[in-house]
Amino acid sequence: MGGELADGRWHTRRPGRRIVYLSEHPALCLLEILVHVPSYDLLPDTYQLLSVNVPDGAIHKLAESELPSNWEHDLATTQQIGNSWLEKSQEALLVPSVVAPLSLNCLLNSRLEEVKRLHTQVVGRFPFGRRLLKT
Repeated sequence: MGGELADGRWHTRRPGRRIVYLSEHPALCLLEILVHVPSYDLLPDTYQLLSVNVPDGAIHKLAESELPSNWEHDLATTQQIGNSWLEKSQEALLVPSVVAPLSLNCLLNSRLEEVKRLHTQVVGRFPFGRRLLKT
């Protein structure tokens, strides 16, 4: 599971730390993937677009006042915020995207039973366009 294998914008790697990153729109999902992949040949053909229904009552939105003014450039701070949130055992946290201003990502604390019961639906598999990453 993500969180156990690699550090991310909103968490640090640790055994037993389980986190799922979601985005509010398929285009934002694509941008978030592309910023981490240096070459088209490294994009797996196994990606699927999923729809996850998270009840409003399960989501906490991170307020701008909870972030320092330079949060986009302060990975340690955003990781500490995410790690603290994970320890509080809350289901979902809305956080701003670094790559797409005014857009939101949603973090899921996937070790919680409530999250495991969320309705997830496969929307489909969509190949990445070769023009996205010039090699």
